[in-house]
Amino acid sequence: TIAYLAASFLTEGILLYSVSRAVWKHRDALCQVIAAGWSQFKSFPYRCATPVSDADKKVMEGVYQFRCWVADRMATYLLAVLGTAVMTNQLILLQRGTGWVSEGQSWAVLAMFAGTAMMKVVPGGIASVGLNAFYLYSCLLCIVYVSKYSVPTQSFAMFSLTATAFIRMPLVLFPTRISVVLLANALSIVHAFLRVLTDDFVDGGMFAVRQEFLLFLNIVGFSMIMDRILQQKAELELERGKVASQLSAASSLLCLTCDAVIELDNNLCLTEDSPELAHMLMRTGPRADLKGANFLDFMAQDEAVRTHSFLESEERPSGSSLTLSPKRHITARAFHTRCLDGT
Repeated sequence: TIAYLAASFLTEGILLYSVSRAVWKHRDALCQVIAAGWSQFKSFPYRCATPVSDADKKVMEGVYQFRCWVADRMATYLLAVLGTAVMTNQLILLQRGTGWVSEGQSWAVLAMFAGTAMMKVVPGGIASVGLNAFYLYSCLLCIVYVSKYSVPTQSFAMFSLTATAFIRMPLVLFPTRISVVLLANALSIVHAFLRVLTDDFVDGGMFAVRQEFLLFLNIVGFSMIMDRILQQKAELELERGKVASQLSAASSLLCLTCDAVIELDNNLCLTEDSPELAHMLMRTGPRADLKGANFLDFMAQDEAVRTHSFLESEERPSGSSLTLSPKRHITARAFHTRCLDGT
């Protein structure tokens, strides 16, 4: 006991010291974040009335589409797991006359299996059923699974972990709003309190309540992190589409005004063949295929060294960059070099 307390207090002390140093080191940035958060909180009623921009709508649509994609795959996984559980229970019932779980749990698993199957077979799938509705339905069945009509008090904590591991946590990507996650999992805490008040737990039920509270914090925290990750992913996909469109437009314009347009990789090699450049260099036959060729090989030695130094330079002349977003820029630079022909 003494060794454990000493080790745990030492670990907490080291962690607290590290966090305190980090907070003090970045205190100015932290104050700015707090001030920005307070400003957003004060302006919340006005922001709620502000129309959502087209970019925000596209991000929300991208997040929703990804949630639907995850939900469809997760439904397939649940069908396999729940179907196995239902068939196993059927087999044991036929052999012994009693199932491997209680009657209440059997019905809860069957209801979850039926709901998941309906989500897969109904036209429109998860979009017609609703992500939020299905998550609430699943969490309510988890409560039924560990209710007083399904499990005794001594098995409550174990089966609650089982329901969390197979249902509540994996399906946390379904809800489109964090409020749905809060509501659905808060019901489990309320149910745990009610069981403690009405049932006779060995330790007074404090372990069950603490476990449900920790599971609640874990699920909500994980949901918030994943929601932020999905938003960033959707924003990156949207930005990627914009960059691709602008690059396509720029390439089309260059093709109209230039004799040859090529694209180089990080090693300054051509990513695709360029018949126009091959014609300019008077290359014919097998030597006309320029894909993978190094651009510097078309120049004299001194020109190749100068061109390589120029292309690898990180200098950005003023007025030559195009800002696509606060974190992304495209820089255009012009230079002159002499190439060798293919003779």
